[in-house]
Amino acid sequence: VSQSRYSADVRSFCHITDAIDMMIKLENAPDGVYNIGSDYAISIRELASKVKYVLNSDSNILFKPLSQVYKNNSGDIYVRVPDLSKLKKTIDYKLTKNLDDIIRDIAND
Repeated sequence: VSQSRYSADVRSFCHITDAIDMMIKLENAPDGVYNIGSDYAISIRELASKVKYVLNSDSNILFKPLSQVYKNNSGDIYVRVPDLSKLKKTIDYKLTKNLDDIIRDIAND
């Protein structure tokens, strides 16, 4: 597992089956823009540790300079977590898969 120095960046992850379910539920919703996904936020550093734990891995976590990971990092957003307030008011929002499930599904695919 390798990380850049931006391991404090925060992201959220949503299982594709949950995202599809949200889009289906939005078919009859009023027109507009809706964010879909999960609002469970986790830092990249925490995610790397979680991957190791969930997969029972003894891999080392390596920190690399951002320039080795991305050629151009200008304008990167440090926190990417969707505002789901409009979605939650519009549909019966319920995630069926948590981050551990997502990690296992990706590893087993």
